[in-house]
Amino acid sequence: MSQRVPPVPVPQPDQQWFTTLRSTVNDAYAGVTTTAQRPPNPVIGQHLFDTTIGKPIWCRSLNPVVWVDGQGTVV
Repeated sequence: MSQRVPPVPVPQPDQQWFTTLRSTVNDAYAGVTTTAQRPPNPVIGQHLFDTTIGKPIWCRSLNPVVWVDGQGTVV
């Protein structure tokens, strides 16, 4: 006879952690933008969704600023 294993409780997010995280993120980290509105001073690895091209992009380098899609193609 098998015993039923109770589900593992899912930890709830810590609201204070979210508040602290949000306070460290400025408008340069806006998650959705057009190609023309990409931030001029991103950080390497910064992620955006570009509504002009319809796909997520990441900042690959800073000098010059280079944005790439998920396949590494410059966009």
